[in-house]
Amino acid sequence: MNGVFVTGQGMIDEVQRDDEVDGLAIDDEVDDGEEFDDEADDEAFDDDDEFDEGPDDEGLDDGLDDGLDDDGLDHVDGFRDDLDQAAVGVAGSLVAGHGADGVTAQGRRSSAARALVAAPPGRRDASDHAPGRAVLGDAPTPAVPAAVAVRQDRFVLSAAAARPAGLALGVLADAVLGDPRRYHPVAGFGRAAVGFERRWYADDVRRGAVFTAVLVGAPVALAALVERATARHPIWRTVATAAVTWSALGGASLAREGLVMAALLEGGDLETARRRLSHLCARDPGGMAARDLARATVESLAENASDAVVAPLLWGAVAGVPGLVGYRAVNTLDAMIGYRSPRYLRFGRTAARVDDAANLLPARLTGALVALAAPATGGSAAGAWRTMLRDGARHPSPNAGRPEAAVAGALGLSLGGRNVYAGHVEERPSLGDGRPPQVADVRRAVTLGRAVTLAATAIAVALASGLARVAQRGDRTGRPWGRAP
Repeated sequence: MNGVFVTGQGMIDEVQRDDEVDGLAIDDEVDDGEEFDDEADDEAFDDDDEFDEGPDDEGLDDGLDDGLDDDGLDHVDGFRDDLDQAAVGVAGSLVAGHGADGVTAQGRRSSAARALVAAPPGRRDASDHAPGRAVLGDAPTPAVPAAVAVRQDRFVLSAAAARPAGLALGVLADAVLGDPRRYHPVAGFGRAAVGFERRWYADDVRRGAVFTAVLVGAPVALAALVERATARHPIWRTVATAAVTWSALGGASLAREGLVMAALLEGGDLETARRRLSHLCARDPGGMAARDLARATVESLAENASDAVVAPLLWGAVAGVPGLVGYRAVNTLDAMIGYRSPRYLRFGRTAARVDDAANLLPARLTGALVALAAPATGGSAAGAWRTMLRDGARHPSPNAGRPEAAVAGALGLSLGGRNVYAGHVEERPSLGDGRPPQVADVRRAVTLGRAVTLAATAIAVALASGLARVAQRGDRTGRPWGRAP
């Protein structure tokens, strides 16, 4: 929610208009000689402390002239000034948030009024006073600015909560709705990349580097503008983060494809399963047996747990909307041109290297989360850790081997072997020392992937919240990241 900043008379007027303030009425103007309205809530004062409707200023002056000496007049004048100070202080405390910190507006009003009556004129004790509370004396703490500061703190806290809230809502949207069926932003990005490649392609590393820089830099710049435009609007920041998280994640689609493959293999429909495998990976499925399709599915589920879930959430927690957009752009380009084929060996090199760098930490975190989630799915945490540390570096990819080895150890499997990509045969090293994957292991891998998604979401939300708190403590002005002074 956006912060509402009010000062002086506007704050007092706001208190008068607030139906939730229990009967505290303050005149439109708080000048010297002003007094509390006789309609103030009687509950705010004990019988002994009650202010009766007294004489007007002229009558009061007459009585003072008759019954008080000069010192008494000074005390009365000081007391009347303190009345005015406290009136503003009570208003500031109420505007600062009645009911906050476990204290109701009624309690704040009553305690402030009683303290005002009981305190001797000229009291100067300013120790341990809360923001928004007036201190009686010649140099009172300015209550209204303190109340404004509390409202500013609330605004900053709301802005700081936007990123973690948006990440959590995006994960929820992905789980409930899955990928958008039409007008998916990633699909639109892919079409733009194909069109640009037709005009720009050359078998040259530098041309590929420019291609990657343009297609990653442009959406990141747009995302940075969105992040900046919503800096003062936490609700819109939350909505933007949730929408981009939803479009960047692929956890629900990954699980759905795994379950489809499991159902096809369990039903013996190998022909349909071979065609469906292209939804998960780029392997040539021709001639694959059920056990080969099961292995390809488990390996793809393991690798994509990092690419489709953990990595975007981690980048979103650290860098917000630009991080989400930038990671998804890099990862999509790697899937399109990051191959060692004759066409893309040089042109796609930059995209592949940038993707390797972007996944360096997320892939290892994914392996750790697999070990953490393994017992919840009937797997072995010790096996996941041992296999990831021993076999993770054997994979030709600097990153894919970690989550694949962790899944192999968690489920007691042996992954790796012969793969065919567009006629090119690769012999992958063995990961794990268990049995080859069977059809039933596909559903186990899906369940493990869902547990990893929950764990990754919790870590991303906690990381985003922690970074926001660090930013708040480091910024003495109370401004969140990216906010202009």
